[in-house]
Amino acid sequence: VTGHSLGGSLASIFGTLAIHRKYFDATKVKTITLGQPRTGDENYAKAHDLLHKYSYRVVHRKDPVPHLPPKIPGSDPVFHHRYEIWYNNDMGTFDDYSLCLRADDDSCSNSQIDLQFSDHTHYFWMMPLSEWGNWGCNFSLPH
Repeated sequence: VTGHSLGGSLASIFGTLAIHRKYFDATKVKTITLGQPRTGDENYAKAHDLLHKYSYRVVHRKDPVPHLPPKIPGSDPVFHHRYEIWYNNDMGTFDDYSLCLRADDDSCSNSQIDLQFSDHTHYFWMMPLSEWGNWGCNFSLPH
C-alpha cells in the first residue's frame, strides 16, 4: 500500500484497517508512504505500529507536509507512526538515508526549520511527482 501526501495518510489508514479486520495477513501488507502528514494521535500510531510488520514513511529533506498538522503544546496531540526513512539530499540512486526508529524523531526531518515545498513535489532523482506516470508503464485492467 503506498501513497504520497494525503494519499500517504489514506494508505496508512487503509493498511491498518485491512490488517485489523483481517482482510489481509499482516505479513503480506507492506506500507510505504512519501511525504505523509501526521495522520492520527498517539493511540493510532501505537495501534499502527503494533499491527504492521513492514511500514515506513519516506521523507525528502525539508518537505513541509510531514510536519503538518503542527504539534502545538496543549492542543489535541498529533503523532506519526514509525519508521521514518529520511533523505537529507537529492534522493539519488546511491544517496544515503537515515533510518529513524522513533516516531517524530528530532534527529531526522524534525530537525529541519527552513522547510521547502519543492522537496514535497520532488521525490527520488528529483523528478516531479507529476511525471512519474509518464515513464511508459503500460498497464491495463483485464476485461
